[in-house]
Amino acid sequence: MAAEVDRGMEVADMKRLLSKSKTEPVNAAVGLDGKNAVMMLDKIKQPKAVSKLLEGKFDGLKNPRWGTAFVDIDADPKLVILTLNRAASGMGAKLKKTLKGTGFSKIRIQLEDGTIAEDVGEEETEEEGEEQGHGIPEAPVAPEPVAAQGPADQQGEAKPAETQTQEHAFDPAALTKRLTGVVKRMMDYVKTAPDRANELKDLATKAQVALKGTDEQAATQAVDALEKALAGPQKDTGAVTKNPVVLQKSRLAWVAARKRVEDEIGKLHEAMSKHYDGHGFGADLDKVSNPRWSRS
Repeated sequence: MAAEVDRGMEVADMKRLLSKSKTEPVNAAVGLDGKNAVMMLDKIKQPKAVSKLLEGKFDGLKNPRWGTAFVDIDADPKLVILTLNRAASGMGAKLKKTLKGTGFSKIRIQLEDGTIAEDVGEEETEEEGEEQGHGIPEAPVAPEPVAAQGPADQQGEAKPAETQTQEHAFDPAALTKRLTGVVKRMMDYVKTAPDRANELKDLATKAQVALKGTDEQAATQAVDALEKALAGPQKDTGAVTKNPVVLQKSRLAWVAARKRVEDEIGKLHEAMSKHYDGHGFGADLDKVSNPRWSRS
């Protein structure tokens, strides 16, 4: 029986921390150990420190990346969203294999500015993920037009009908250009409205998939849906509307304040752990240094 491949940490621990990330993101580091992707998660240590631990465990680790891992149960309870400092082509499909046994079967890699680098679903294989990369948007290859055939002659051979009008062939170039423009607007928009990032990115991904499917009607509808969502919901004139600018500023202020406090707590915990290393009460330090923040 073949030995179990080291994924960076035990599957049970990986599953436990990813489950915790449903309420608050956990810090993460990933990389490539030969042909396999490895991952390490930690609730306390800062992302770069987690990456150093991973590099120390795997000699010659390639493409080390660090950031956070998060499972949005409202959007997709099987999807692990990794926000990393840099992209690494093809790593998403390999990390999906690393997650086997955790109960999470999809993975999305995005950058700190919200750009989606890879989006690997349940149905895709590692080879497909490496070939496609799942960037947004990517223009599909237009199908070859099929020459129309004329009526058969007396011997039963079909003759080309040069004067007949060929059927309309879907040209995705114009629609891809339109999607590219919409996605650029989306990236600027989510910087000021991060609470809508997942919703808009899912719509952008669906539009990309529709374009690859060469179905003009479905692709057009998908791009229309993204534009409509980006424009925002229509206001109900019969209801009292809240000021979205004030709400958004309040939320951003809260997220920034919480991040500063978490960073300071993380630094304090690392300093105390180092100072009292070997004194036998590291578990107690973890308890007092791991506050349960409510998700905003």
